[in-house]
Amino acid sequence: MRITKLSKLLIAALFVSGIAMANPYGYGPYGPPMNGQGMGQKPMMGPDGMMGPGPFAGIEFNEKQKKTIDELMEKERKIHQQRMAKMQQTREKLNKLYQDEKWDVEAISNTYDMMYSEQRKTIESMVKARNEVFKMLNDEQREQIAKMQQERQKRMEEFQQPFRR
Repeated sequence: MRITKLSKLLIAALFVSGIAMANPYGYGPYGPPMNGQGMGQKPMMGPDGMMGPGPFAGIEFNEKQKKTIDELMEKERKIHQQRMAKMQQTREKLNKLYQDEKWDVEAISNTYDMMYSEQRKTIESMVKARNEVFKMLNDEQREQIAKMQQERQKRMEEFQQPFRR
């Protein structure tokens, strides 16, 4: 099977939208991974798994923070689901356009513009949600995050080292 540029773009879009659904506690929207890992074991495909842990994995939140984060994430999930439904409709439209004997360059281009617009909205929403959570952190939690980010960066560099020439 040949992977086309379109396929790569769609895979990237799904990846980005999956990030938006990520739970800041470290798991995706559906709980812990179902890949046979036990607690504390390293995930596969890199030092932190394919997409890595959530941006706030390992941080101890107090009950008020947890409640606020859960409310924020629930709101984001609902918005994300609406965007995903719109993206699905747009992908279906794009598939129909590609099935035509003569491809309509303008219609295909406009359809991609709609998809990119939704992707940008998803990324912006994810960044805003992350910033909302970050605003409620105390100094100790911010220090923990800074330390974990440095450790993740170091592990990622070690992981990538064999692939560099």
